[in-house]
Amino acid sequence: VEYYDDRSSTEPFESHYFDDGELVQYPTMSVYPQGWVWQEYGEGQFQRFDWDVPMYGEYGVQEIRMINGEERIVNVIRIYGTWDESHTKVVYDPNAPQGGISGTAPTDANEYTIWQSEVPVASKGETANTDPDMLFAGWLLDRNGIVYQSGDHVPVRWPRTMIFTAQWAKPEDVVYLRYDPNGGSPVDIYPNNTGFTYKKNAAAAVWDNTRADGSVWFSRAGYIFTGWNTASDGSGTSYAPNSTIVLTNTQTTLYAQWERDVHTLSLYKIDSESKKPLSGAIFGLYCYENGEFRLVEMLTIGSDGHISFPELQTEVLYKLVEETAPNGYAIITKEIFFKLISEEETFSFKFFDSAGNIAETPSGVKGEYVTGGKILLLTVENLRGYALPSTGGIGILLYILCGLIFVFGPIVYGFSLRRRYKRRSEN
Repeated sequence: VEYYDDRSSTEPFESHYFDDGELVQYPTMSVYPQGWVWQEYGEGQFQRFDWDVPMYGEYGVQEIRMINGEERIVNVIRIYGTWDESHTKVVYDPNAPQGGISGTAPTDANEYTIWQSEVPVASKGETANTDPDMLFAGWLLDRNGIVYQSGDHVPVRWPRTMIFTAQWAKPEDVVYLRYDPNGGSPVDIYPNNTGFTYKKNAAAAVWDNTRADGSVWFSRAGYIFTGWNTASDGSGTSYAPNSTIVLTNTQTTLYAQWERDVHTLSLYKIDSESKKPLSGAIFGLYCYENGEFRLVEMLTIGSDGHISFPELQTEVLYKLVEETAPNGYAIITKEIFFKLISEEETFSFKFFDSAGNIAETPSGVKGEYVTGGKILLLTVENLRGYALPSTGGIGILLYILCGLIFVFGPIVYGFSLRRRYKRRSEN
């Protein structure tokens, strides 16, 4: 094997003799000690140093060489250093040695960029075998020896070509791998209750629970997917997404593992007019469980006007109660009901009433959910002095109107009686 700096070089910078069947070792070049190296040559454009092996057959070119003073016929393979754009193409091989019929495998006309692309693995499609008893058992990738199925997406890590070869097996040599959502949804197993078909002892790629478009296969409201386990309670063998499992049993089931998705409530207490922080208020956080609200924690606002309640869960109705107002202030809204809502790719929150119905934003309250930090920010205002709280709608106006009626009603009635007596006396 001869190594050249590039195609223009006339002499190799390094040569090695290998026996038939030996693994070819690429040299560590002093210029590129880390092997494959990226080079940016324009905005958003990259090239990478790679080794280019001319496609002149598996055994290279036969030449006569002097080895230890003796002329011998050797197979010479010339390998050239090159900078290229490192694109990869994908080929699906029906596997003729195992009976696969030529021309029946799917095709992929896309060109993928190394380190920046993923290959969505194709389904069996029309791929067929001359033996009707042979079962399709996945696609074996030549680059890593791992078997993939439709639904997998493989990061591109290799130059030029990735070859997926169809695997075939007799029914007695078949094993199955299925994925269970384990409390998630959808509840029906993909692609069916039996699972994916593999050859016994195959090294199968483990799902990462995401499709090629970034959406998830299984989801569970209020939970985060963490991986797979051979036992539903996590007591078996764990498998990380994108890892490999060797299938020896006739049936293997991997159960999705979930952990609670927790968030933080950050509360800021301020004066309703000056917007300056207030201290001394006492808040209690309650969660609705088994038909009643249970106290989670009671906290007192510090000098900076802040308190935090950690480990809020999604899809749970919470009640925030201002138990005690800051000294010299009145409470605007004593009870604040809210819920964190788990959506497909993000979270939101809504205010509720005491009956659990979606409601308008309470008076004196502002809320914002910060997606990246998983924080619900609530700003709660207090009225200075002994002002009456607003209750929404006509609110305080109703109280004032009632008060005026009680105050001026007797006075008006008194004047009315006086006029009646005066008229009687005149008559």
